[in-house]
Amino acid sequence: MQPYRPYISVKTKRLLLSKAQYQCEHHHPHAGRCRSKYQLQVDHIQPLSAGGDQKISNLRILCGVHNRARN
Repeated sequence: MQPYRPYISVKTKRLLLSKAQYQCEHHHPHAGRCRSKYQLQVDHIQPLSAGGDQKISNLRILCGVHNRARN
């Protein structure tokens, strides 16, 4: 059984999406910002397993590719 994972509200997701202009926020040092609008997901900058929290300052929007590549 997996540990309890706190729920991210729809209001918070909408705020994050709006802040990110409905685009992936991944930034590559040479290529710049991804800007993909496909399969957008909420990502924890510092994972919960590493002591991260659910605060807006620890959340960002990534496309599915960059969210999975981070693991």
